[in-house]
Amino acid sequence: MSWRISLLLCVFISIAIQTKALDCGGTQCVNAESCDGSNCTCIVGWMNTLCDTCGVATCLHGECIANECVCDVGWNGTNCDVCTDTGCGRGVCNNDTGQCECNTGWSGALCNVCGAGTCVHGSCPDEGATECMCYGAWSGDSCDQCGTSKCVYGDCFFESSSRVVCECFEGYIGDDCDVEGSEDGSNKLDGLSMWCVLLVISVLFQN
Repeated sequence: MSWRISLLLCVFISIAIQTKALDCGGTQCVNAESCDGSNCTCIVGWMNTLCDTCGVATCLHGECIANECVCDVGWNGTNCDVCTDTGCGRGVCNNDTGQCECNTGWSGALCNVCGAGTCVHGSCPDEGATECMCYGAWSGDSCDQCGTSKCVYGDCFFESSSRVVCECFEGYIGDDCDVEGSEDGSNKLDGLSMWCVLLVISVLFQN
């Protein structure tokens, strides 16, 4: 048995098991949302008298095969328009609405379109692009990762062909370069406090 025959057989079995037709005065409407007497009012995208015919635009995140929507991974529903946890690339699925809620900077039905401000240490190649182009050794979906470090206040570079290093800017320490301080244990506040103490002492002695 060829894979095409197997696929069609699976589709027909799926139709027989899962499809619940709406009875409109004796007319069995396969993909209808309501009845107008004995006439079917089809779900958007479905056609024919019995609402049993799909087209190119019927299955939003899938393909119409033998008048049944076969959904892409991460999507389900009659029109493949209801997301699951794996359907939203850079976002999460809202189970109440069935739609993706995108992470900051990402957009599109699949949360896979970048734009201005999406790529922290990189650029979005053009309108509608789905991947950031990261600068230097930066990586991650939004170019905000330096190896295993977030490198918040630092620069990411290749120490060797296989080693990525985050070098903190002056005044910052820590694995993610997000803590104010210096390697000798002092920090900006301590230095300022000492300067103030010396200034007060100087003024007192002058008086």
